[in-house]
Amino acid sequence: MSEYYQKSIFTLLHDWLDLRSEEVKGFALATFTLFLITASNLLFNNFAETAFLKRFGVDSLPTVILINTISAIVVMSLVGRLLQRFPGQTVLRWVLIFCTLSVALARLAIPLEMKFLYPVVYVMKTQYEILLIFLFWNLVNQIFSTRQSKRLFPLMVSGGILGGLCGSFFTLWFVRLDVLDNILLAYITGTLTAAFLVGRLVSATSTQTVKESGDPKLKTRRLLFAGLHKALPIIKSSALVRWLVLLTLIPNMIPPLLTYQVSFAVDMTYTNESSMLSFFSLYRAVQLLLALILSLFAGRIYNRFGLSGGLLIHPFNHLLIFFAFMLQFDIFTVVYAGISVGVLRQAIQTPGRQALNGVLPDKQRIILLPFLKGVVVRFGALIGATFVVVCQAGYFAICQFPLHPQNLAPIGFIFTFLWIMVALQIKKRALFYL
Repeated sequence: MSEYYQKSIFTLLHDWLDLRSEEVKGFALATFTLFLITASNLLFNNFAETAFLKRFGVDSLPTVILINTISAIVVMSLVGRLLQRFPGQTVLRWVLIFCTLSVALARLAIPLEMKFLYPVVYVMKTQYEILLIFLFWNLVNQIFSTRQSKRLFPLMVSGGILGGLCGSFFTLWFVRLDVLDNILLAYITGTLTAAFLVGRLVSATSTQTVKESGDPKLKTRRLLFAGLHKALPIIKSSALVRWLVLLTLIPNMIPPLLTYQVSFAVDMTYTNESSMLSFFSLYRAVQLLLALILSLFAGRIYNRFGLSGGLLIHPFNHLLIFFAFMLQFDIFTVVYAGISVGVLRQAIQTPGRQALNGVLPDKQRIILLPFLKGVVVRFGALIGATFVVVCQAGYFAICQFPLHPQNLAPIGFIFTFLWIMVALQIKKRALFYL
């Protein structure tokens, strides 16, 4: 009887998920690892934002956003060096253990009532979230073939979204038990389990292509400048590439503005930690559910409106958001802003942006993608974060006094208008491909 059920399970996985019997174990371990990482990240995110806003103060958020951006540049450069010297699974396991130990120390430090602990925790949650997701996909790209990745990765993404939903609902559970600080214990459990699974994942994968070690002779001291040096000749020779650089730069200047505006409105609306944590858990659960549903129709949207038309949905939604902020700045407009931006980015913008890279020749794409995703993205975020800090400090020529977050809306509107102009220029220059 057990053999019958086992055969039935394999048949279901083969027919419905398009899985081969030899792939089941590796796929299950990879998906569960992503599930744990995503659930842990969301739990830590909910706690860190709430604790920072209520125990430290929203007024310091622009400065912390700027520190976050600078930290990301340093951290990703260090990780780039590690990946060139050690196998991907080793780096991911080390980082997971480091995240576990550092969060455990933060949990032990909470009773000491050190106020500056919470900005540190806020920076930690941002860096860990970016870092763990990046290292996970780096690893699975090494151990699964290109042919496997086309079938398996979309299913893994669904597992990650499910992990985010579970993290949201677990947050509500901690709120009901009134043990908010113990959310960090759940994070520790999740990341430690994921670290254990990483080793099992590599050994269980039939198509293992992980490098045993990196090249210690590679010069890694100037990764950012090396990328710029390689990309500059291509940028100078191609007008389309220059527009693609702007299409990467300008959208990444906007998130620091929106992050500050959303956090300010949430802090203004919810007066205690329990109500804020409940809001964040439901808010992110709705965002993930809608992203999952919309992703099922993303292909039809691009078929109906074309790639360029699909890419314009996201910036036009930003125009609507900033216009609404200028008229009314409250929790309702902010909730729409946060959810719609997150959903459209995950379901529409990111897949379309990846497809747009296909207009580049292979040789150019290999050089430009690391430059765009590394240097340009970080530089755009740094510009946006610096802009928010300067305006809030009252040092800018047009900001003689600190601006209320609502008054940042016209600035966001201008950035978004430039974004749309660039997208339209790309549509003209790459019309044949779009």
